[in-house]
Amino acid sequence: MTFYSEVSEDEQAQYAWFMSGTEEVIGVLKEQITHKELAILQTFLTPYEVQFPVLTDKEKQWHAFLQKETTSLPVTKSSFRFVAFSFKRNQINPTQFKNAICELFAYEVPILWKSEYEGIIVEEIENEEECTSYEQIIDILMSDLYVKIQFLVGPFNHTKSDAHLAHHFIEQASLIIFEHSNKSVMTYIEAVPYYLIYHNDASDRKNVQEMMLQELTDDEELLKMIETFIDQNLNLSETAKVLHLHRNSLQYRIDRLYEKVGIDIRNFHHAIALYLSGLVKR
Repeated sequence: MTFYSEVSEDEQAQYAWFMSGTEEVIGVLKEQITHKELAILQTFLTPYEVQFPVLTDKEKQWHAFLQKETTSLPVTKSSFRFVAFSFKRNQINPTQFKNAICELFAYEVPILWKSEYEGIIVEEIENEEECTSYEQIIDILMSDLYVKIQFLVGPFNHTKSDAHLAHHFIEQASLIIFEHSNKSVMTYIEAVPYYLIYHNDASDRKNVQEMMLQELTDDEELLKMIETFIDQNLNLSETAKVLHLHRNSLQYRIDRLYEKVGIDIRNFHHAIALYLSGLVKR
């Protein structure tokens, strides 16, 4: 056996490659094993497609964390988010796509591949106000790679529970949204209605609420404000009357909600996403 990193590109096709239990990519010369031996290897090891870039240490850490093999959250900056992507199969290979992404970010961005044409980018950021605009970079990517790409941008996360909720949502929602929408870039808030068509039991709706509101999920006063605001058709004055608040006080609380978790309930799409999650009793 040999390691993937020790074989030149010209020789890689001569090997059958597998992912070991230690996340190392190992290979066996095809001419040295029988079909029966190959079948046995495939039973105990995960076949590895050569066209995928070798996993970086950070990507191995993310795989281990998301599969709950470890509880260590592999981040070095204050915030992170998952961004699902999809492009047409057989137009570019994963290595070309990853190289293009890393050039735009100026560092080696972890990419968790689901197939040779779709996966999830893990973007770490220190300041959310300076985060990447996928609306800006997608034109560059499509013109450089000559391929149509779609992105589904997830929420900013800070904790372990945030990570698991957001990753599950982005992974499942991307399967739906990329099939039903032609938009190049969509936010997770825009994806909520599509997601809840197929995932609409109580636990799914609760998970959507927690993903959107994060640490504010148990703030009863905040939840009452959101429910009342939506119930009053997004009318500030009427909501303030019902809650016995000054209009400016209500405005301040809504602004604080947006600053904390990026949800602006004055925006119809944001409000309807929370409404469909079951936050407002119907």
